[in-house]
Amino acid sequence: MPAEARQFALDHCIFVSVGSSSPAQVLPPTDRWTVLLEEGQPSVTESVVAHEVAHAWLGHEGQNTDEQERDARSLARSWGFTGLGADDVK
Repeated sequence: MPAEARQFALDHCIFVSVGSSSPAQVLPPTDRWTVLLEEGQPSVTESVVAHEVAHAWLGHEGQNTDEQERDARSLARSWGFTGLGADDVK
């Protein structure tokens, strides 16, 4: 992940483990973007975290459209990530 994106995540995001009842997602900021992550699930990988940071970076709020999902995966991929959060959904 580029230094500018890493710094954005550190300055503007908080990361919260929510157990296994909810898939990873990002919530719009009140003070910071909240990135919710499933606890202990193999699907929560670095690329999934990068994907959620990408949503925040791109300013996606609320329910994400298919286009926003593609944009977040593409951005995570451009940051060098592979896997669930960066791969195209077929």
